[in-house]
Amino acid sequence: MVIEEKIVETILKENNFIITTHISPDGDGLGSALALRRGLKSIGKNAFIVIHSKVPQNLRFLLHDPKEIEEVESFSLINDPKKFFTIVVDMGCFERLGDVHNFAGRTKGILIIDHHIVQISENVLYLIDTSASATGEVVYDFLMNIGIKLTKEIAEPLYVAIETDTGSFRFKGTTPRTHRLAATFLEMGVNPGYVHTQLYENESPMRLKVMGEVFSTISLSEKGKVASMELRQQALQKLGAKIEDGDDLVQYLMIIEGVKAGFYFKEISSEKTKISSRSKGDFDLDAFLSKWGGGGHPNAAGLLLNCDIESAKKMVLSEAIQVIDNQ
Repeated sequence: MVIEEKIVETILKENNFIITTHISPDGDGLGSALALRRGLKSIGKNAFIVIHSKVPQNLRFLLHDPKEIEEVESFSLINDPKKFFTIVVDMGCFERLGDVHNFAGRTKGILIIDHHIVQISENVLYLIDTSASATGEVVYDFLMNIGIKLTKEIAEPLYVAIETDTGSFRFKGTTPRTHRLAATFLEMGVNPGYVHTQLYENESPMRLKVMGEVFSTISLSEKGKVASMELRQQALQKLGAKIEDGDDLVQYLMIIEGVKAGFYFKEISSEKTKISSRSKGDFDLDAFLSKWGGGGHPNAAGLLLNCDIESAKKMVLSEAIQVIDNQ
């Protein structure tokens, strides 16, 4: 991809960076951030990854040091934002940055690196490639463009970024270039078997208990094309679990025979509900959820609603069933 000279010049002249990604970070967001930090540090830059949320258990294997990623609450107490330039990866929209949004807005400048269609703001630089399968692809292009040498330490988080955001290379956005990049990362020493085990076969006993609670709530529409499930605070309290123990479960709805779209509702609080969704075929979840301010990809998207879980289910499922069951 063509990268504006202004972007390259801006990054090369700055020395202190914070790198961030969205709330409840996934493999693409954290993988892109880690690769970017390591790349910038390799050319003598100071770079810190600062996020709103904790690192998910299945992604902690990517960290060389627990302090490689910091939470904004503690970072902002001892650092002056005016000393930093911000790079945001895999954002979608500014509201998804959580408390980092306020800190980033007071830094010297902001560069957005993404493969989503994002809201455009004044005085912000953008490096967007909507044809890329993951933000990790765009970060790779950027790092190579500014002269970073690819190493295993940079290749591994980029491989995770692409592997996770393509649904293990099965989503529509997967292209021949996606596989060529994966091959490049394997040539640098990335072990796909090890990565797969860490991502998908390294669950805690508590997470399995939470999965049992969530799966017990699975419900199907009358024609069986729409599936849904939920995680409520009451279930978490019963188990002594955390909300993140129930992350990344929506894909299990898509293995149910006949299901075209699946929706997973998580009760963040009595007034906030997070929705993750997946689909097969031509039902565009990005467009469907955009009417409520959500989005992502055609077959994988998310939404955060400021309402209770019952209202969220009624609002989203009723319309999804009406559209999909009648196809």
